[in-house]
This record gives sequence, C-alpha cells and structure tokens, in this order.
Amino acid sequence: MIAGVRASAEQHHLPVEPLSAAGLRRRFPAFRFDDNHVGVLERSAGFLYVEDCVQAHACEAVRLGATIHDNEPVVSWQANEREVIVQTTAERYTAARLVLTAGPWSGQLLASHRAFLRVMRQVVQWFGTRDDSLFRRDVFPLYIADTPHGHFYGFPVLNANGAKMARHYGAPELTAPSEIDRSINPEDEETARAFLREHLPMIDGPCRRAAVCIYTLTPDRHFIIDLHPDHPNVALAAGFSGHGFKFASVVGEILADLAEHGRTDLPIGMFRLGRFG
Repeated sequence: MIAGVRASAEQHHLPVEPLSAAGLRRRFPAFRFDDNHVGVLERSAGFLYVEDCVQAHACEAVRLGATIHDNEPVVSWQANEREVIVQTTAERYTAARLVLTAGPWSGQLLASHRAFLRVMRQVVQWFGTRDDSLFRRDVFPLYIADTPHGHFYGFPVLNANGAKMARHYGAPELTAPSEIDRSINPEDEETARAFLREHLPMIDGPCRRAAVCIYTLTPDRHFIIDLHPDHPNVALAAGFSGHGFKFASVVGEILADLAEHGRTDLPIGMFRLGRFG
C-alpha cells in the first residue's frame, strides 16, 4: 500500500511526506507502530460528508429539471433499439435512454453479467477515547493502516460519537444484498478492538455507534463504467468496491456523456465491462 501511495503521488505530483516509525510516533503520539512500519503523510487529503454530498447533488439535479422518485424500488427493466422500459413498484416508465447505477443491486439488474459482481458486509464503528483533544481533526489525521490482520482505517473525532474506524475488506464475498446480516454482533467489535489495542490504545472507550454498509465488488476491485454490451442506449456504473464515492462527480459526467452521445472523451478503458470476458 505504501509503495502504491508513493507511486501515485509521484505520477500526479502530489506533495507527500515519508515518515519512519519514529517519525510517525513523534508526529502522532496516539499511534503505536513498531520499527517495522513506515508511513506517508498527505496534508491535502481529507474526507467527505457523504449525506450532505448526496443531498447537494440531488438538490442541484432538481434545480436543473430532474424529477426524483425516492423509495420506489425497480422491479425490472428492458430495452430495444427504440426505447427503454423500467418497471418499479409504483409505475412503468419509458424513455429513449437509461442509466443504471443500482449499487449492491446491480448484479440483479445486469442479468447474465451479474456473475462479475459480489457484495461484502462492512461494519463501521465509533468508539470513545481517553482524551478527545488528542484526536481532534487539527492534530490527528485520517489514516489507513496495512497490518497482518488486514487494512484498518479511521477518522479524527468529529462529534460526540467519538473516533470512527473500520476494517477495509476482510469479510466473505456474497452474491446478493439479501445475504447481508444487518445486525451488529460481538465479533465486529472485537475485530475493531484488537486493532485499537495494538495500534491506538487510547481509543478504548465504549462503542457509541455502529452501522453496517455494503461494498459491491468487481474481481479486480476497479469500477465498471460502460455502455451495456447488448443495449447501446443503456449506460451503467457499478462495482465501486468501497472506494467509489469520492469519484461521484466525474462518474456522473462520464455517464452523462455515454447517455447523451454514446461515448466519452474521458479515459474509461480500464472500467469496461468486457475486461471480465
């Protein structure tokens, strides 16, 4: 992971600072990593308030003339060379073109191509700390750590919930969202606390909040953004593999290009559905 960050930073001219284990401990005393570890600090990195971002996109879409039908699940869709037809639990819609962005349900809507997509249960948790002042956003960073037990990431303390953290990947791959256990179990907390005990022992307070989310995975963990192989009037985006939201704006631009013109000038070769055979 560190080598990949360094290579990406060099390719895209991003300022990063290498940190030895000692340097990491001096800069961020809350961390406990031994001399077998190194770090990379990117000061311009940050995070997104996801719900606010979604609301902003939706409000701007409505301002520009879109109509949003929320809480209306799609039952089926079909297409021919003249039109597309979408059946929901409430209505039947026809249009000239269709964009499919169904998240974990994309496998169900992509019919014969669903075999490329899997889903994975992911749990995020918020813990109390011994001293929140050590974990304020102006003194403690966002982080992701590559450990023998997997990748773990976390945030500074942003509100009364405490310090948010989770394991990235590491759970079984399943075939459909209906297989996801939405309850929180003791093993979820123990997995998180094992990492915290070893590397962030001052985050040892009660678990104040926990939530289950879903990753939709492709075999190579890269996105699918393409025209449907059987229907050139259907664009699709799926399989964002736990790291897609930050690209939502440019993915939207690509999908608009595909829907309006059947092509895009942006480089999406690595995201074509056909790469899976």
